[in-house]
Amino acid sequence: MNIYETIKLAISNFLSYPLRSSLTTLGVIIGVASLMLVLSIIEAGRQRIMGEINEMGTDLVWIYPDSSKTDKAGRPLAKLSAEDLEAIRRECPAVVAISPEISAALEANGPGRHMTLSVTGIFPGYEEINRLSIFRGRFLGEIDASLCRRVCVVEEGVETRKLFGAADPLNQDILLGGVEFKVVGVVKEEETRRGKGEAEIYLPMTTLQQMVGRQEFSAVTARVGSTEGIRQITTVLARRHQGRDEFGVNSAAELIKRSNKIAHIVALVGGIIAGISLLVGGIGIANIMLVTVTERTREIGIRKAIGAKSRLILAQFLTEAVLLSLLGGLTGMGIGLAGARLISTIFKLPLSTPIWIIAVGVFFSAMTGIISGLYPAYRAAKLHPIEALRYE
Repeated sequence: MNIYETIKLAISNFLSYPLRSSLTTLGVIIGVASLMLVLSIIEAGRQRIMGEINEMGTDLVWIYPDSSKTDKAGRPLAKLSAEDLEAIRRECPAVVAISPEISAALEANGPGRHMTLSVTGIFPGYEEINRLSIFRGRFLGEIDASLCRRVCVVEEGVETRKLFGAADPLNQDILLGGVEFKVVGVVKEEETRRGKGEAEIYLPMTTLQQMVGRQEFSAVTARVGSTEGIRQITTVLARRHQGRDEFGVNSAAELIKRSNKIAHIVALVGGIIAGISLLVGGIGIANIMLVTVTERTREIGIRKAIGAKSRLILAQFLTEAVLLSLLGGLTGMGIGLAGARLISTIFKLPLSTPIWIIAVGVFFSAMTGIISGLYPAYRAAKLHPIEALRYE
């Protein structure tokens, strides 16, 4: 009997007991489906993060006051001043470009409705460092900052559309904090906020500083020519603030490392959960294969009596266990990938199923079948033909 005949016989035995075979593979189905779902979602999330970081640029660095150290009003104790900014520009040769910002939440009144929106005060050049794409109109210029003009640029988004209703935001007048502003430009919604219902409104830095009465910056964004730039920035700020660790300095490269670390942890947890399901499935397969050996004892005795080798009996039952496990594995893969597609559609993730994920599913399915079927197959192969023929 060759391998083709062995597989054909194994399939025939499955079809003889369809309900029993289906219930036996249930644990493998759940385990592999869980594994496929977790791996596919992690990969989709990783690609989403990588796409966002690549869009921003891996040379981007964010500098901000430590939010864990605040005063009674909840404001950060550390202050990012214009002098800090000039010191970074002067003493950090690895810093290619730098731009500060001030953030505030202001009451906004537009043609559509009244609401609170995030407002950011910026200097010219901010759009280049942050790679903002202008849709219509123009961005804020030097003259807007020098004259403290009441002009703004809005970002496309759900909240912006609520604020302006059906009207085109460009050239519209809106009230921000009780002050009238004219919209001179509309920029593309940032990838990190897409679909979250958030939006930004950008004002000249000097105008917002007058409105909120605050000179210190909320954050500074920089682009560096090398990783040495981060060390230079940290050194300058530590020297200017008497060595106190008052600021956070994060880079896009660090975000990649953190996201990969989180992905590995989630994959490990998901793998453990899937492994438990596969263990349960493997026990089920081992149990049903032992029952099958008992039911087919006389068949084994007849086959051995007419010359079948022990290794052929071993191969037959091991093949049946592996095929049973693979059947559950393929079903679980289909369910898991379908679930991943559904979740990626709901959360707008770039679903991707690399070949290695498929290979992992097939490998674990096959290994579950081999491990769980090894003892029953060995037991069948070691049956003595005379005793097997006498079995009732």
